[in-house]
Amino acid sequence: MASSTTVLLGGMLMGKEVYELTGQLEDMFESVRWPLDYFLKCHVNENVFYAQVDEPALHKWEQVKPPQPAYKLDDINPGSAVAAETAAALAAGSMVFRERDGGYADKLLQHARGLYNFAHTYRGLFKDATEKPNDFTDELAWGALWLNLATEEEQYVEMAKEFMTLEVPKTFSYLDKTVGAQLIYSQVSNDTGYREAVESFLRQWFPGGTVKYSPRGLAAFRPEGGSVGYAANAAFIAVSAAYFGIVPEEGVKFAKSQLEYIVGEGDHKGRSLMVGYGEDFPQQPRHVGA
Repeated sequence: MASSTTVLLGGMLMGKEVYELTGQLEDMFESVRWPLDYFLKCHVNENVFYAQVDEPALHKWEQVKPPQPAYKLDDINPGSAVAAETAAALAAGSMVFRERDGGYADKLLQHARGLYNFAHTYRGLFKDATEKPNDFTDELAWGALWLNLATEEEQYVEMAKEFMTLEVPKTFSYLDKTVGAQLIYSQVSNDTGYREAVESFLRQWFPGGTVKYSPRGLAAFRPEGGSVGYAANAAFIAVSAAYFGIVPEEGVKFAKSQLEYIVGEGDHKGRSLMVGYGEDFPQQPRHVGA
């Protein structure tokens, strides 16, 4: 949830005018405030954060019966990835709400600082029964860079520097924020290598790159399942990079093609893959989130 919230907030920061033109801005403020409020409630003190309630499940939430276990992070049981990602969401939220509600923005930023300090000081992985443990250095870079954007404090760039890499990842997802961190770092530092890394990431997703496409044009990184989410995330990076002048024409063209495919518009007129959108969308989705 923290990952998707950060991405939504990033889109609001870059595309506020579009949300205004389409009459969606108020809906977006309402949409992102819910998870931000949730994160604030979960951060009960400086070094304690409730990272998960109950087990992930493919059933309706109204069917969930108590007890619902809560998973707590603290200095004994740290979780740097989820804590730093949540810090990123709170920092981004402070930027989005700064003009609308300064007091709320201050509160978000205060918790972002505290959560990031917790993630940075007590390093470790949050492990549950459903996910393989992943590295947390990308989230520590990502969180620090969002705090730099929110505060303009150079200390956070220096903190991020420890965790930066020029390695080009295959995806941008809730488990890997590497290319997102590279994109922000390319703007707050003078190191052109990170700009080149972002372009290399995108070129593997553009037509002719290493990512295989479905017959009708979806960048199908995972043909066995889950392709849409990865394609949409790559489209987000493409649009974000274009915003900062990195392969803008190719990036926007790629993002447009993927999003039109997903919602069944444009050259891909037909079935929508987004539940509830369009004339012909899935009626029996497997995933509870849909």
